[in-house]
Amino acid sequence: MFLYERLGGALSPAAARGISAEAAAPMMYACADRLVDGLPQPAFVETPEGNGWSRGACAAISAGGRLIGAVCAGGDENWTCADSALRALANIADQGGVALERAALLEDLQRLALADPTARLYPRDQLYRILRDEVKRAAQLEVPFALLKLRIATPITGGSQLLHKHLATRILESARRVDVVAQGEEGEFFILLPMTNIEAAERFAVELRQRLAEDATAVRLAAQPGALDIRIGIAIFPADAATGPELSYAAGSALEAADTMTPIIRAATLMPADHAVSVPQEGPSGKRASV
Repeated sequence: MFLYERLGGALSPAAARGISAEAAAPMMYACADRLVDGLPQPAFVETPEGNGWSRGACAAISAGGRLIGAVCAGGDENWTCADSALRALANIADQGGVALERAALLEDLQRLALADPTARLYPRDQLYRILRDEVKRAAQLEVPFALLKLRIATPITGGSQLLHKHLATRILESARRVDVVAQGEEGEFFILLPMTNIEAAERFAVELRQRLAEDATAVRLAAQPGALDIRIGIAIFPADAATGPELSYAAGSALEAADTMTPIIRAATLMPADHAVSVPQEGPSGKRASV
């Protein structure tokens, strides 16, 4: 899947399966040349033979009547595509447009609530409705997604309200446009990561935890010496749970099992030896890649 960069106006790899991002680049450029607003879907493209695909079909991803990306399937010079596969490709593109339209709507709401970052978070009851829709979409497209539940285990002696507002800002900055961030009644955060497998979810959790734990402003607001004790539970659809409520429960159970030694835990059997995530003690944090 390829998405247009916000400012550059060029396609960039968003997800790849069965081919590396580098090998997919020629097909991406071919898609960019073929896709225009109103083009019947999908369009067939060809590229010079090389390490990647030489033939493919791409469908436009549109949101708000604007072309914002493409989803592509392909193979070598012998690759063919059945009519049913073409229809599935067009459906995936349509679903991607729906998800990104939802993300664009959230951005509009965020701009209206810049004075209070917590107002940019979904309430928990709305998260459950989004989870239900995401389960249907992911099951139809046969792609995984992740739900993370995060909380601060550090005793807070300072202003907890200001701290949660600051952490909300940092989490929203770390999220992609398609991600959904919500806050529970007890200050815990939920982060829904569409089209994300366990490896990408764990990378995101490790990097986010380090970013929050070492944030100087957050440490000052907590009025505690040293890094914050941030704990995260991870649940993956469909491997760990099959419904929205089950995913929420699985992520919550994983969070409850997390401790100082294993601050990030995946759900499933909740065996730390199998599901504890390695957390670096130092080093810069950055953004993660999705599937």
